[in-house]
Amino acid sequence: LFSPSGHLIVTASQDSTARLLCPESGSCKFILQGHSMEVYRAEFFSDAEKVLTASVDGTAATWDVHTGARICQFVGHSGKVKFACPSPNGRWIATTSEDETAKLWDAFTGQCSFSLEHLDEVYVADFSPDSRQLVTCSEDKTAIIWDVATGDKVTVLVGHDQCVSWAEFSSDCMLVVTASWDGTARIWCAHTGQCLEELDGHAAAVVHAAFFR
Repeated sequence: LFSPSGHLIVTASQDSTARLLCPESGSCKFILQGHSMEVYRAEFFSDAEKVLTASVDGTAATWDVHTGARICQFVGHSGKVKFACPSPNGRWIATTSEDETAKLWDAFTGQCSFSLEHLDEVYVADFSPDSRQLVTCSEDKTAIIWDVATGDKVTVLVGHDQCVSWAEFSSDCMLVVTASWDGTARIWCAHTGQCLEELDGHAAAVVHAAFFR
């Protein structure tokens, strides 16, 4: 994954590390060491000053791109952390886990603000572009939109017949798109939870869907 400026690449590996690389030379700037098991995901913050990693060891961590040092560790899940993402404003971290929860964390202190419950493994989370809401999706066949400030449910997106593998906000925060193992993607109103469009045609699971931003 490239940094927003394009000056760095971050990789995540089964060797329990992430690496920061120079795209021009391919040289390794820093090895981000500290996880004890496979790193599932690595992502830059929007300001490109930090990297966020998620690991099979049940934790997430933030790292300084200038030193390679770990800044903060996010500990509290009882299962593998499948996914982690920072909010666009940099204040929050969201993590998802096979322990049937997503968690909202203070990005600076590492404190868990809210534990957001599904009925099965949680796959992906995405912040709205204004950082006010979070959508999570789960093997329980639903996606849920949450209020970031309170941890309350805003609406539940119900209609898929199988696991919801991806969920993402539109750039105007008005819509959410989901992808499912039932072979469809769906577009939803983020305020009412109404399904506005079912996009079918695939002959197998849909694993990803995205709006053009």
